[in-house]
Parts: sequence; structure tokens; C-alpha cells
Amino acid sequence: MDVVYMIANTDFGAENVEKGNSLGLMKLKLRVDKGEVLTLDAVASVPDNGMLMLKAEINKTQAEQIRDAKKAVAAALTMGGQNFYEGSFSASGSTDVLGKVLSQCRAEDAAAFSPE
Repeated sequence: MDVVYMIANTDFGAENVEKGNSLGLMKLKLRVDKGEVLTLDAVASVPDNGMLMLKAEINKTQAEQIRDAKKAVAAALTMGGQNFYEGSFSASGSTDVLGKVLSQCRAEDAAAFSPE
């Protein structure tokens, strides 16, 4: 499962993003409520609309932590150990949305392993 952090109005160009990706410099930091900070390897892209998009893979446990957030989820782009574009988002609605996603994943996993 992937998580995507979208950032508008950045000064990152496609060349800088490609260089950062090729060197493995792009990281996405996430923190649920006041929990531990998760540092995830990320791949960045700059679509034609100029928005910076970071995509990182999360596991089921991490998705469940986001689903169970009580107050907020914080995110930041980290490059070379320095944080950029930090943001915090209300946890409102994360339970329903991620609950549905995780439920669908469980259904697909069960179907993949059921005998025909």
C-alpha cells in the first residue's frame, strides 16, 4: 500500500526531483498523533501542474496506525536530513477511509489464497 503526500507551490523542478530520486535522498516522515516518527523511502514527482508528489510504501501496521489516529497526522519531505514542507492534517475521516481500504485489501488477500 502506498501513501501520497502532495505539496502545492514548491520550488522543486523536475531536474532536482530526478536527481534526488536517483540518489535515494527523498524521504517522507509521518507522525500519527504524538507517536514515533516514521521515516519512509519515497519517490517524488512533479506533474505538469507543478505540485510536488511524494509516494512511499507503508505496511499494514502503519496503515492501521493512520486509521486509528485520534487527532492528527503530520508529514514532511526530508532531504539530506533536513525537513521541508511540513504539514499536519486532521485525523477526521481517516478511520472510515482507511478502514475501507484495509477491508478491501483483506478481501483481496483472502481471494488470492483461496483454493479454486
